[in-house]
Amino acid sequence: LAALPGRFLIAVDDGTGGAGLPASDLGLCWAAGRLSVFVAGRPAGVRLPPALAVAAVTAAARCAAGQGIGQNASRIADLPRSAQSAIRAATKADRNSAGPAGPPPDWQAGGGEARLPLGIAAAGGEAGGAAVVVAAPLGRLTAGQMALIGALLRARAIVRLAAAGRVVIPVSAGPAAALDRLAAAGLVTRDDDGLADVTACSGAACSRSVADVRALARRVPGHRRTHWAGCARQCGCPADAEPVIAVDAGHVVPPGQSRPQPVTLLPGPALRPGPELAVPR
Repeated sequence: LAALPGRFLIAVDDGTGGAGLPASDLGLCWAAGRLSVFVAGRPAGVRLPPALAVAAVTAAARCAAGQGIGQNASRIADLPRSAQSAIRAATKADRNSAGPAGPPPDWQAGGGEARLPLGIAAAGGEAGGAAVVVAAPLGRLTAGQMALIGALLRARAIVRLAAAGRVVIPVSAGPAAALDRLAAAGLVTRDDDGLADVTACSGAACSRSVADVRALARRVPGHRRTHWAGCARQCGCPADAEPVIAVDAGHVVPPGQSRPQPVTLLPGPALRPGPELAVPR
């Protein structure tokens, strides 16, 4: 499976419709004790118990690599129909154990990926304990930040990663003090922070990117939430963000416009990550 590219998305949805199944390559959606399998954002027509569903998606992923994903295409939807059909067939290898396919769950009813508000989480987190929500600057965590999150994490709790770089942390002590420590480590802890609503793709770390958008990223006046993309594919763009698409090292197409303009004409300084967040070249 190492041949699968970074853009290849496997989504697992709990039935509420928030995991982005329509945009996935392969997906599983929980409903009534079974999982519906999705290929290229559409139901594959089979429902399986969890153990078989995981095996089906793994088989489909291997089939996708064999059909040219990672070589000729990055997404299943970009493959010829015959290749897509082969991948769907791979999910149905254990159909005798699948039971009736039945109608797919109402997977389009969910609101999509929601950007969680930053700060102390409403409702107090798991099992009555406190939880905080922070954001990784431009969606990237350093080793030091991850170590701090682990140190603050309440025993036997888990960290959840959400849209736009959000990290939900059930904390072991006071949430206000935890937020102070996380902010000092460079994490975004307030919604009014300049980085709270700005995200970016991997930029210079990707061979397809035409610009180091992680260094160029900044607020765009009149557009609250933006995602800076190094090419027209717009990888990693949150569902609630508008893309700023680079066309070369110094020009971008801002949201709502069709013509490029120099980045220097966009007011405000670039939101440059510190040394620990630098993109490796």
